[in-house]
Amino acid sequence: PPPPQASNTARMDVSFYSMGSKYNGRISLIKTLEKKQASGLWWSPVGSIILLANLKGTAGQLEWIDVNQQQTIGEAEHFMCSNIEWDPTGRFVASSVSHWKHQMENGYHMWTSHGRELRHEKKEKFYQLLWRPRPPSLLTEAKEKEINKNLRLYSKRYEEEDAKVKLALDAGLLKERQHQSALFEKELEARRKEYNALRTQRIELRGGVESDAESAYTVIEEEERENIEITEEVIDDGEEIEIGGD
Repeated sequence: PPPPQASNTARMDVSFYSMGSKYNGRISLIKTLEKKQASGLWWSPVGSIILLANLKGTAGQLEWIDVNQQQTIGEAEHFMCSNIEWDPTGRFVASSVSHWKHQMENGYHMWTSHGRELRHEKKEKFYQLLWRPRPPSLLTEAKEKEINKNLRLYSKRYEEEDAKVKLALDAGLLKERQHQSALFEKELEARRKEYNALRTQRIELRGGVESDAESAYTVIEEEERENIEITEEVIDDGEEIEIGGD
């Protein structure tokens, strides 16, 4: 992508144009965004999304725009932001405060391509953030064009494969849970047998009392009332009454 284009003012109009097709080459205005708080424009390496950032002041306004949809998809602020760096895949972008420009608030923010913050870290005397270069594609140019042309067909095939993998994983998880449940029931049955085998010994130890059956127990309920507070109140005819509360 071309280098960021800076402006001398924190407010500017941003216009997007269509370059037309290779047959007519007709340039046409798509949309103009008026009075944006931005000092530079940073295109995603894969196109479509552009980041408007104001690096002239200290507020550090950030605005992500999907040019195809002609709408803002994310807004944020990074105080004293001095640098913007897209990663080569266009999936992430970093905003940072370099010690070369500011001696405080040094560090970086990591964002998705749609403006959702993923990480925020301050680092003393932080100078620069560089992304690892994307390795060259193993596909030929012709193969890449074929994939782009048939992307929907590929997507459908991979979605079906993903669904099969998910189904297999779900089946495996269900099988494992059933296995664990069977082991638990087996252990529980063994403990029941062990408990029943000791029934005679329990009766002997308790003097012949069968304590396993619930019918061997008598439940006695007792209700107790206690006065918490007693107050006396004099009514108009001079008679005293006693009021008790439970």
